[in-house]
Amino acid sequence: MPLLVLALTGSPGLAGIVAGARTVAFVAVQMPAGGWVDRWDRRRTLITAQGLQAVVSTLLTALIITGHVQVWQFVTLAVLDGLCVAFIGPVQETAIRGIVVPSGRLHSAYAQEEARTHAAGLVGPPLGGLLYGLGRAVPFVVDTITFLAATLFYALAKVPRRPADEPPPSARDDGEEQRPVRRSMRREAAETIAWLWRQHGLREVTAAVMVLNLLGGASLIPLIVLVGDRAGDARITGTVLAGFGIGGLAGALLSGRISKLLPPGRLLLAVVTVFGAALAATALPWGAWWPVIPLVFITLSTPSLNVVMSVVVARMGPEAMLGRMGAVLSMGAMALKPLGPVLGGALAAAGFDVAAPDLRGYGDSDFAPDGFYDFAAFNADLIGLLDALGWERAVVAGHDLGAMVAIDLANRHPDRVDRLVVLDDSMPDLPDAFAAAGIPPGTPKPAIYDYQRRQGLHADELVAELDTPERRRRYIAEFFGHRMWCPPDAFSEADLALLTEPYVDADRLRASFADYEVVMGTRPMSGPELTDRPVQQPTLVLVGPDQVTLGDHVAERCAVAYPQVVGPFWVPGAGHFMPWEKPTVVNRAIRAFCGDLLATRGGAA
Repeated sequence: MPLLVLALTGSPGLAGIVAGARTVAFVAVQMPAGGWVDRWDRRRTLITAQGLQAVVSTLLTALIITGHVQVWQFVTLAVLDGLCVAFIGPVQETAIRGIVVPSGRLHSAYAQEEARTHAAGLVGPPLGGLLYGLGRAVPFVVDTITFLAATLFYALAKVPRRPADEPPPSARDDGEEQRPVRRSMRREAAETIAWLWRQHGLREVTAAVMVLNLLGGASLIPLIVLVGDRAGDARITGTVLAGFGIGGLAGALLSGRISKLLPPGRLLLAVVTVFGAALAATALPWGAWWPVIPLVFITLSTPSLNVVMSVVVARMGPEAMLGRMGAVLSMGAMALKPLGPVLGGALAAAGFDVAAPDLRGYGDSDFAPDGFYDFAAFNADLIGLLDALGWERAVVAGHDLGAMVAIDLANRHPDRVDRLVVLDDSMPDLPDAFAAAGIPPGTPKPAIYDYQRRQGLHADELVAELDTPERRRRYIAEFFGHRMWCPPDAFSEADLALLTEPYVDADRLRASFADYEVVMGTRPMSGPELTDRPVQQPTLVLVGPDQVTLGDHVAERCAVAYPQVVGPFWVPGAGHFMPWEKPTVVNRAIRAFCGDLLATRGGAA
């Protein structure tokens, strides 16, 4: 239902409201529903709740077909559906004990129920997507049919109406039946909780399930982030997440045998051990597909624990209390689960704070108020940014002009730069040191760098030539095309439209030429450049080989320019614009280069 709301309204917020309404209704009624199940005719309660769910589905289907559905109707029907499920669950749990008389068959019965649940979870989502592709109302038509069928089967099943151990009604003096006096529902709930608390083994298993549910929910978002970091697309992510359903179904089919072989204590220890080891194994660096294997093992082990809990409760608990016990155990097991996604999101976000500023005159930053566009001015701005963010030190990464600014910053303010990341072959200008190391001077490439002379010596004339937004866009787009700075077709039309958008503004384009004027000596500087000395901080160098702008003897020069260099590493398939062409490789390399900072400082920028 929430996905349909999202499709109809385009609002994730409204979809969340509908999903939340169903969850709130379910949680709010679950405890009293367990008490009522113990009081009422269980067969009639089950048939009524399942029939009402069929009615809700029928109404929703009719509204979708007629096209008159509104958000408030979705919310109302979601609440009703949540109420139905709150009653159906406890009755199903109590019915298994009432129908399966020999206790030796309880393992098989609960294992079948567990398998049915996991099979539905595995088949349901893709089947729902397939049916939705046939038409928006089709999944709900099928839902209605299945709910009606379930109602019919419940009516034909021998669902016990009353607990077998309930005291029979006595006769009053007037001949009418007199049933035992019921205590308040609150007192009965307290009595159930007290009984469960006294069952030491069951109490510990419930606590373990709470923690496992919390960790399971917390692992989902970091897992999705992990697959994405390994260049996994939506198809791979979906396949990896299918490991939950595959392992759960296999575990449910085996749970009857496993739960008979291992006593509850050893089973709990085995499940916790497998869960922890498999969860840790998802982080092994074996590709985007790898996490599906440990996920299968995680969910392979947990159904057996669910079956054992159900069997223990069915054998130990008074049948007249089973509805309440099921509600209490379900609430206990689910108590921490809503915190899982919140915790997982926080863990996935735990790491480095990142700031990606536009230099003055570039992107969305203001033009220079003093007219200076040199390294000293750029880095005065960056130090001000670090101060405003409250960062004493930072790892600084740069590309092209940004790399030279980062080099200057590392030499100008060594106390503020922890490490350096250079994303091309930029390096300090050290002709004497290179010569002393036996490195010959580089070969000039005038045909490639013709733009530098025009932008640095004739900036105003060039801007005058580029007198329309289309010409300015075309001029910038050439740097991503025929100049051979990157592999062919590295940038789509949509990419070029985004990258050239800032330069539609003629003033913004003119400001971008200022740095070239500094290089050519036609613009004054606010202070000397500090790119005439080696960088002493540890420096990671990544270079894209698919470009014609590379200098000569890159590795030898890096060894001189960066005494603590890591690399240079060549990134296949990348050209000059590596952060755009290979963002996943760049991000993973930087995290690996700086990962120890998280352990030693608890975080770094």
